[in-house]
This record gives sequence, C-alpha cells and structure tokens, in this order.
Amino acid sequence: MNGRKHGLVECRAIGVKARSATLFALLVLAGLWLGAAQDTGAQAVQDAPEVTLTLQNVGASAWRVVALEGAEDATAEALAEVAALEAENPTLTLTLGTRYRFDLSDVNSSIHPLDFRAGDGTVLLAQSGREGSFEADPAVAFEADETGLAFTLTPELAELLAAYQCSVHGAMRGALEVVDAP
Repeated sequence: MNGRKHGLVECRAIGVKARSATLFALLVLAGLWLGAAQDTGAQAVQDAPEVTLTLQNVGASAWRVVALEGAEDATAEALAEVAALEAENPTLTLTLGTRYRFDLSDVNSSIHPLDFRAGDGTVLLAQSGREGSFEADPAVAFEADETGLAFTLTPELAELLAAYQCSVHGAMRGALEVVDAP
C-alpha cells in the first residue's frame, strides 16, 4: 500500500461513511443537483407570462388600478379581464402560472403596504415587513420593496389566495379570483 492509509471518512451531517474520494463525489453531485433545482425555479420565473398592475390609493379607503401592462403577446382584452381600470377595490382575476408585478411607485408604502391574504386573513405575501407564509417558496419567487412587489401564481398559492389588502387600512381591500391558464 506504499505506506499510505486508505481509511473511511465519516460525514455525520448526512449519515454517510465512504472513502474520501467517494464522499467528495457525492457532495459535488449533491451541489450540482441543488444548483439545478435552483436554476429550474429561476427558469420557471423567466418563462412565466408577466402582467404589471399599477396601483394607487384613494386616501385610506380604496385601491385603484390605474394601468395594466402585459407581455408583448398580451391582448387588450386579456388584460381587461385582470381588473377594471379606475374602479375602487376591484376584484382582480389572476391566471395560474403568471408572474404579477404590482407597481406601487405612486403610493407611500410605509402608510399603505400591500399584503395578499387567505380567506381566514392569514398573510401569504406581504410588502409590510410581516412574513407571509409563501414568501420563501422558490416557485413563487416573491420580491418586495418600497416601490412594489412581484410573485408567480402557483397552484399551491392559488388554493389559499382570497384578497389583497393594505395591512394598515382594512377598507383598502379587494377580492381575488384565480383562473386556469388558457
């Protein structure tokens, strides 16, 4: 054996005993798998159709959708199905698999932070700094800052999603409906 010891290496974190070369190979493969899983989530977000809704507040009593924009292939009719422009607290119709951006650049988000909630009031996604239960889901790919928020509507999120609401003013609340992708 040329004076070298060929022993086993134990990795207690993953419960594996193997020769060091084998363990190294397992860890490399695990890293590649995890990286691929993360890339798949990023790719899903890139491939999702996108709709941007620009919201404004009406004092502390309502939200108003003032503009809708979609991907180049989005028709005016398809966008009109998302929300009624200029209506107060309109029902928003969201499509599974679509990435939504809520532009709040004309809203003081420290006074009117936007949350998305379940029917029982549970916060699912929050601009307010509260942690919603879907914010860490890589498929949802949630992003938020003082100018707005974005998320991809997954089937799991859609099952619970019922309303959008200002987390400070309860009157600023609208219903959400979810439809399947065409």
